[in-house]
Amino acid sequence: METALAVLLTLVIYIALPALVGFTIVGFFLLWWRRVRAKVGIAELVCSTNADCPSGYVCAGGCCIPAAQAQPA
Repeated sequence: METALAVLLTLVIYIALPALVGFTIVGFFLLWWRRVRAKVGIAELVCSTNADCPSGYVCAGGCCIPAAQAQPA
């Protein structure tokens, strides 16, 4: 019984715990990377008319911005 408990604790301490910590770190990195890429993707939308922008965006100052953020003229 004591040997089985020792083996179980060894597995938890040396395998499961580092794996969980590693998955958590990788998960946060991936979330951060997606957020950065999303901001860069929106910032790269260059336009000269509203027709150059995707649906829901308008051209303002040479950049596509969400229509909700556009100020009425």
